[in-house]
Amino acid sequence: MHGTTFLRDETAAISVDWVVLTAAAVGMTLAVVTVMGDGLDHAVGDIDANLNAPSVIARVQAGFGHTAHDPVAYGALMRSVSQLDTADLDQMAAYSNALNEALDGDSDADTVGNVADLSSAVDIAYANAGTTRTTATAFDEEELTRISSDIGYEAPSIADG
Repeated sequence: MHGTTFLRDETAAISVDWVVLTAAAVGMTLAVVTVMGDGLDHAVGDIDANLNAPSVIARVQAGFGHTAHDPVAYGALMRSVSQLDTADLDQMAAYSNALNEALDGDSDADTVGNVADLSSAVDIAYANAGTTRTTATAFDEEELTRISSDIGYEAPSIADG
C-alpha cells in the first residue's frame, strides 16, 4: 500500500524523492556500463570470432549442404584452407577443380568423398573471403606441394583419382 501511495503522490517532497531515485538508478546504470564496457567489448569480440569460425559457417550456410566424408579431417582441412592467402587458395581451387574433372564412374567412394570435402572446404574459404572461386584447372605442382605441406594436407595425385 505504501509503495503505490509513494508512486502516485505528487506533492513536492515526494516528487523530489522520485527524481532523486530515478537519477540514482540512471547513474548506477551508467556506472555499470562504463565499468563493464571493455569486458563486454572483449566478450562480444570472442562471440563474433566463434560464430564466424569456418566450422560454424559451414554448418549454417544451407547453400553448401555438404555432408563430410571424414568429419574430423574435413574440419581440420576447412580451418587450414580458410587461412590461406588468395594466391594459395587459387592454387588449391585449381587443384580441386582438376580433381573433380578427373573423377569418373570408376572412382572409389573414398576418393570421391575426399575430393568433395576438399571442394567444399575451398568453396567455404572463398565465401568467407567474399570472393568468387576460380574455375581454372591449371595449378603449379611445386606450389601445391608447398601449400599441402604447410596445411598438413596429403594431396593425392590426379592420376590416383
